Amino acid sequence: LFAIRPATWVTAVLVNFLSVLILVMRISSFRESLKSALIEVEQQRDVIAHQANHDQLTHLPTLRLANDRLEMAINTARRHAGKVALMFIDLDGFKQANDRFGHDAGDCVLQTVAQRIQQSIRAADTAIDATSAAVAAQKIIELINQPIDFNGQPLQVGCSIGISLFPDHASDSKELRRAADAAMYQVKRAGKNHYSFASTAEPGSSST
Repeated sequence: LFAIRPATWVTAVLVNFLSVLILVMRISSFRESLKSALIEVEQQRDVIAHQANHDQLTHLPTLRLANDRLEMAINTARRHAGKVALMFIDLDGFKQANDRFGHDAGDCVLQTVAQRIQQSIRAADTAIDATSAAVAAQKIIELINQPIDFNGQPLQVGCSIGISLFPDHASDSKELRRAADAAMYQVKRAGKNHYSFASTAEPGSSST
């Protein structure tokens, strides 16, 4: 029939070609839609993971994530005979600002302080000795001491920082946290708004 009627044969070929073309286009469109869906799922997964491991207000790591990173840092230090500096930071004057101006002011203080801490210590920074840790602590104190603008109202807070070093003050993460916490309370008892190393008598000193 096709040999007798070429026009019919050509029409059939064109129909088949168009059918195949439409099928290929639909498959391509499906692949693009699937790719977009997978990218969206991956982005949502990243968002969920970030929310699970970071504080929603300040976007700083949660205590669980921080402890995990501390364990990793200590393990790396053990393998390479390095040091790890742990800082416990407590805000001075935060309660007064929060009670006087309300929770919105308190949130503003926490967000601003978090940003300043992130600005002062880069992800690649490593405190290799007590002097380096002291310089970082003093920088944090100076940044946090700067007034915080809240709707035209300047808010003032300070901070007390306790510092412990691995392996100088402790051989594991639990004891390192305990040493930094004790050093931080030592600063608060001595007048606040300074830093102190674990087992150091005077706040603001870098001796260990």
